[in-house]
Amino acid sequence: MKIFSHTLPLAGALLFGATPAALAQFQYQPYESLFTGPYPQDVSAADLDNDGDIDLVASLRTPPRIAVLRKGVGQKLETPEYTPVVGARWLAGICAADLDNDGRSDIAVLGRDTNDLWILHNLGNANFVEIAQVTVGAGPTELECNDLDGDCDLDFVISNELGNSVSVVMNQGNGVFVAQAEIPIGAAPKSLAVGYFGFVRGSLRLADIAVADHDSHAITVLANQGDGTFALAATLTIPQNSHPEGLVVRDFNRDDLDDIAACYSGATTNKVAVFYRTSGGFSAPVLYNVGSEHPTHMVSEDLDRDGRPDLAFVSALSLHITALRQREDNTFGFQGMWDVEGLGSNHLIAVDLDGSGFAELVATNDDSSSLSVLFNEFESPLSYCYGAPNSVGDGATLGWSGAPSISGCFVLTVSGAPGGKLGTFLYSDVTGLRPFHSGYLCVAPPIVRMGPPITTYDDGTAKAILDFSVPPLGSGPAAVTPGSAWNFQFWYRDTLPAGGFTSNTTNGVRAIFLP
Repeated sequence: MKIFSHTLPLAGALLFGATPAALAQFQYQPYESLFTGPYPQDVSAADLDNDGDIDLVASLRTPPRIAVLRKGVGQKLETPEYTPVVGARWLAGICAADLDNDGRSDIAVLGRDTNDLWILHNLGNANFVEIAQVTVGAGPTELECNDLDGDCDLDFVISNELGNSVSVVMNQGNGVFVAQAEIPIGAAPKSLAVGYFGFVRGSLRLADIAVADHDSHAITVLANQGDGTFALAATLTIPQNSHPEGLVVRDFNRDDLDDIAACYSGATTNKVAVFYRTSGGFSAPVLYNVGSEHPTHMVSEDLDRDGRPDLAFVSALSLHITALRQREDNTFGFQGMWDVEGLGSNHLIAVDLDGSGFAELVATNDDSSSLSVLFNEFESPLSYCYGAPNSVGDGATLGWSGAPSISGCFVLTVSGAPGGKLGTFLYSDVTGLRPFHSGYLCVAPPIVRMGPPITTYDDGTAKAILDFSVPPLGSGPAAVTPGSAWNFQFWYRDTLPAGGFTSNTTNGVRAIFLP
């Protein structure tokens, strides 16, 4: 657990017991349809024309083309611009990223029928030219970009659905890409993800691989050996009448080790299993209902910016995206269901398209020749959690004035507190919801004191003008930076109805900070 120098001592102060249900934390607008051309298979997001805005790029099955949807006037995504991939017959997984460290986002895409990886160099302004074609295993399906050998450029991991293998392609620089020997795994591997599982390998901290073996009813975990090779580290089994479809890797419980979540089809349709990394391997799966039929792909992103990664799923059969919010006790609860445009919605990404600080959800619609974009309706700042009744009324309320901006004036305001009482403002990048003396703690460790304690005015008010020029707000591990999300609360002394002393808290306020 991280402890900052301004951390509020909380040891022994938490009273664990029943807590009220958490408030709804995120919501999405009805989808916007973006035409791509026939049969979009996968989608990726990056600034492809170096104008500072995030664009979208989709791989189209037939005819095999790359469709680039650039951000135009009014932040609208424009009609697609096409780049054919000559020699390919069926494009599949795609990744947009800077592959040659020249500051421009390039494209890597899989040729499913031709068993190869195509690398397209960005000449500038989203104009692409092929620079490499690398042979991989049979039926390549999913593609991940990551630095696998610690040399500061991006390599590739590929699941070969028809070859029952994983391909690793190393980036040698100067447009040279070399495929390692195929790694045999289970049958019909589909989704894959990279992450850090903490296998022993000296001082190296390099990406490991997790793969969903659809027809083997298992998840294969491969440990990075530090030289571009991988060794089998674990096989996580699932029920024999189920099939792992989508898979993500995230540190769900903030222990500095990544965990695995996989959604199932088959007899356990509508389920997602979370395998937590432990000192002895991986935990038994913790199961949750997804909420839609036959989830085919999933993402993990902090959709409400509360410091905890959430889960979202797309279903090829039910025409829905569903989402589970990670609650303050690290469990997941159903958050919502939203329509997408058409059948064949097989891939999903989460990306902040409008610069709001919150991630949108983008799904491919194979049968509708389109992408469905769901814009996040979350607001900033936002009041959340609870202020409990206190000695003078219904409870103290934390509010704000101004805009959350590093260069502006943002003020936190307190009302409804007892007058003449000692109090202090707290903040954290993680939300909480725990009983705390007479109130509820709405922030979670690491919790930081924002300046010295103050005394509430006689009318029960208080305020703090955020000063980003001094610590802890202005520098150090709890510095507020553009794009960062922080949660604030006010703690204050109070008296018990029967006499004696206690303390209480306001609600919480979450804000994403602008430059």
